Amino acid sequence: GDPYTGDNPEGFWTRDELLARYRDYVARFSLPVREGVAVVDISATSEGFAVRIEPGEEQALEARNVVIASGLMQAEKRPATAAQVPDSLPSVHASEYRNASALPPGAVLVVGAAQSGCQIAEDLLAAGRRVFLATSRVPRVPRRYRGRDIFAWLDTVGFWAQRLEDLPDPAMRYAPQPQISGVGPRGHTVSLQWLAQRGVTLLGRFEGYRDGRLLFADDLGANVRFADESSARMLGMVDAAIERIEIAAPPREADLADRPHPNPDVPVAPRALDVAGEAIGAVVWCTGFTAGFPWLRVPVLDAAGQPVHTRGVTAVPGVY
Repeated sequence: GDPYTGDNPEGFWTRDELLARYRDYVARFSLPVREGVAVVDISATSEGFAVRIEPGEEQALEARNVVIASGLMQAEKRPATAAQVPDSLPSVHASEYRNASALPPGAVLVVGAAQSGCQIAEDLLAAGRRVFLATSRVPRVPRRYRGRDIFAWLDTVGFWAQRLEDLPDPAMRYAPQPQISGVGPRGHTVSLQWLAQRGVTLLGRFEGYRDGRLLFADDLGANVRFADESSARMLGMVDAAIERIEIAAPPREADLADRPHPNPDVPVAPRALDVAGEAIGAVVWCTGFTAGFPWLRVPVLDAAGQPVHTRGVTAVPGVY
């Protein structure tokens, strides 16, 4: 609800502009923000909660209420099959990737085809690297549509307003982030077929490593089709909202990257890659993140370490 007062509501702030915005917000509301510390322990007391920070005072902070706003993506996640890849083949998680020059020479296998996977694959291509991309079942939406940023349309159609209890399947909350933007000043639509046209070798889901070979599933066509169909569904929702609400929107733009593959079953991906034969020098795991709350010693987590709550409210009074 904080108003935007500039002249470019669909623009992108630079780092320094965003930091200035934060500082202004803190000053306007006199918020007691404490920077340069990490919360290392939250535990219950007879009066509420003790919050220990480092570096900090010997005495823990005391609070009647605690709002945990750190999100659910604090710890990197790799598939169990990643453990099969020997240490002789260097690998990094997407959170550790900085640029192509930081990786050993040679081709690169990128595992995972959501936002980070597509962007890192494109970045590696621009650096002249040969890129293999192990795909997965990931949705896609175009970067812009009918004159507006796709995130603005997702707000219009009520996508962000969905509650967990309204989802057809609660497991949808763990769905990967969609392929939504390539690299560049304001991003652009990206798709598996668009990356393939630029030189990326597409593969099925990564399945493991054996005898010097990286192994993949035979599901590339299904993954391409899933992304194409998800984009068509989302744009159909936008078109229906435009008609229902009578929004003055321009017609659909030509977006070559969002064009569905004419025959997803045609590209036949190899089921294995010989690491030495293909001169693969590194693996980048773009396989997402998971919750990590080792510092939260209050019983609000399930067996998988995920917070249990109803629209933010936990069963422990005072913890949100």
